[in-house]
Amino acid sequence: MIMKLLSSIPEVNIKSFNGSDSPLLVLKLEELAESHKDILTRPHRTGDYQLVLISEGSGTASVDTVTAGFHASSFFAFSKGQVVTFNFERNSRGFLVFFSEEYIYQYPEGLKWINDLKLFDPFSNSFLLNLQEIDYADIGNIIDKLDTELKSVNKFAQDEFLKNSLKILLIKSERLKRKSTGLNFTDSGDAYYIVEFRKKLEERYNKSRLVREYANSLNITSKKLNHIINSHCGKPVKRLIEERVILEIKRLLLYTDETIKEIGHQLGFSDPTNFNKFFKRHVKMTPLDFRISNRQSALYY
Repeated sequence: MIMKLLSSIPEVNIKSFNGSDSPLLVLKLEELAESHKDILTRPHRTGDYQLVLISEGSGTASVDTVTAGFHASSFFAFSKGQVVTFNFERNSRGFLVFFSEEYIYQYPEGLKWINDLKLFDPFSNSFLLNLQEIDYADIGNIIDKLDTELKSVNKFAQDEFLKNSLKILLIKSERLKRKSTGLNFTDSGDAYYIVEFRKKLEERYNKSRLVREYANSLNITSKKLNHIINSHCGKPVKRLIEERVILEIKRLLLYTDETIKEIGHQLGFSDPTNFNKFFKRHVKMTPLDFRISNRQSALYY
């Protein structure tokens, strides 16, 4: 049942554009807008992590229920699983960088800093950065090097070159994100639990909202899990679980034709009344009111 429901929002990943299972891909925005405009301009679920750098043009990008305008020097970071829609108002040029979760997690020594990133926080509304000229040039130069290396016939140490270049790109992007949002760097010694909690949350959010079940699955106490997650995210585990459920409810209300009762059932609510109360407590309106009020602005099709 859950797969049937989610499949109504098409997933877009690297394979959607080049037909391969490459874990890293750089594409020109203008070429995608020409050949795959129907994919980009309709609501789609991101199957990989994405970075988008705009060099020319303007338009809007919607992520879940948030819409932001973009222009030259705009920079986006999209997390895996988000529902994204582009609207190109004028001819747009730039680059899209796609990379898989497996690609960044294949290097154990990188888990610590990767999971300290706020760049891909799916609960953040600040997915857009408007870059200063020097920062735009810096980010653009790294992406250009990635693109050139991916096309190079010289394969000597290519994997290392790509891995390190992507890491530099993510670090520089993260610094800009933190500078724009006033966040400070933190050094978490609990990367393993952060990674595993995120995985468990994606696996279980539609089945369980109990903190102790997540803690038990990680073989730690609820108190320790709350301490780790609160230190890293600034939110208790219960809130993150509920925010993840609410996020999925919003996506399904906006981008599918499933009934409200069906959506509640898929998200683990056997009683429609409890489902309505849960949603209203967090969003201050009923699921039906939310669907009616927001579907048009979400570019539902």
